[in-house]
Amino acid sequence: MEDQTKILKEAFGFQDQLTAYAYVVLQDWSLAEDVVQDLFVTVSVKWQSFDQSKSLYPWLKRIVRNRAVDIIRSRSKEFYCEDSSLLALVDRAFDENELKESLERKKTMSRALRECIDSLGSVPKALIKGFYVEGKSCIELAADQKRSENAIYISLTRIRQKLRKCADSKISVNGALR
Repeated sequence: MEDQTKILKEAFGFQDQLTAYAYVVLQDWSLAEDVVQDLFVTVSVKWQSFDQSKSLYPWLKRIVRNRAVDIIRSRSKEFYCEDSSLLALVDRAFDENELKESLERKKTMSRALRECIDSLGSVPKALIKGFYVEGKSCIELAADQKRSENAIYISLTRIRQKLRKCADSKISVNGALR
């Protein structure tokens, strides 16, 4: 039951992406939402067939694609001729767009983090640089700073929290810098 809950929670995290993907295939928001709702029912029933050593998203996307194709085939008013190369192009374009959006988010986050690091004082900057850039341990940083290892650990924790808060405040809801 624990694995089923974990898989379902992770699947719900992809709801918007999967709905957008279903819409690209079906060109109908209502049907796309229905397909994703069907997906969650399918996942709750067939969760054991998922290989948990693999990524969940491709499995979910394949279920959505298959269900969308089934809907298109079943529509008696429309002529449907499956073109697997066209569906493959849709898949590739959708994946490329997701990758592009992911890279943009990472760039925005990186830029915000750099700005936040630049706003730190010299000692916190030295600790961050020593730990992350130079790969020094807390023991080595403690020796450099003539402080206890525990003090360095606490300082790094506080600096990380400050950087997280600063970066979050710089990134707006849509991912652009403020």
